[in-house]
Amino acid sequence: MNNKYVAYMRVSTQKQKNSGLGLEGQKGIIQFFTSMNKAEIVQEFVEAESGKETNRPILREAVELCKDNQYTLIVAKIDRLSRNVPDTFLIVQELENRVIACDIPIQPIDSLTLAIYSGLAQRERELISIRTKLALKAKRDRGEVIVRKASPNFPEVTKKGQAAWLEYTKDFYTNEVLVLFVERFVKQQLSYSEIADRLNKKGFVTRRNMKYNKLSVLRLIRNVKKYYLAK
Repeated sequence: MNNKYVAYMRVSTQKQKNSGLGLEGQKGIIQFFTSMNKAEIVQEFVEAESGKETNRPILREAVELCKDNQYTLIVAKIDRLSRNVPDTFLIVQELENRVIACDIPIQPIDSLTLAIYSGLAQRERELISIRTKLALKAKRDRGEVIVRKASPNFPEVTKKGQAAWLEYTKDFYTNEVLVLFVERFVKQQLSYSEIADRLNKKGFVTRRNMKYNKLSVLRLIRNVKKYYLAK
């Protein structure tokens, strides 16, 4: 296994990412095992997404980097990679087993061990969902008012919200990996439908976490030119 590692760390919310809660622990574990294996971390990726989500652009970026350079992907726990068994297996197969999960004692990971650990991760996700639903039901039964937080994709129309949304928009359309593929497909003179199909197959999603279509590709190309070229 390659002694050059790409570290991937994941938390479930943007608030956790901003505060560093959970990330420092993951980073410490990864650094410990990297040092123990006398390896080198060539790049770190941090993402704030639920483990049940399959279309995670930062994870895809980390996987593509590993594939292109034969690097090994390292995570503190297998549930940081995914809380979905089929997705976990697909990623491990895609990287030809160049995956290290620090909570799994067997390296390289055999299919039975991976099935057990990823199955436990998926089960924990299911239990979290059950606990959340039961807690909300109990509040409703008590007559409590449940106030749901506004989605980060639809900030309130305030100066602060507008500024945050603009910053997110700029970050999205200046993502180096996304821009690289867009430029490549445009140079190949692919149709908008063909570009949408290829982006979807590579796991990219739109700014609103949807699959690409002709209209969203047109908007993507226009905004990449607007924001990326203005950097």
